Amino acid sequence: MLSKLPKILHLIVDRPMISYSLENLRNAGIKNIVPVLGYKRNYVIKQLSEYVNYAIQPKQLGTANALLNAFPKIPTDTKIHA
Repeated sequence: MLSKLPKILHLIVDRPMISYSLENLRNAGIKNIVPVLGYKRNYVIKQLSEYVNYAIQPKQLGTANALLNAFPKIPTDTKIHA
């Protein structure tokens, strides 16, 4: 995208791209949303910190590693649907 702004913060109809995903998840009844932030996370934290409980992935080592970083933020009584 050739931008200094993280992809998920680019505006679509005056809202950050990620806001649409968060809204859809909430509308689907998902209460505990834990985005995993890595690249340029400080920009994203400024936008999201009041809306979600986020996890930090210090080094981008793939999806499994992102999930490992999110686990401490997910309550142990959370039901997982496959």
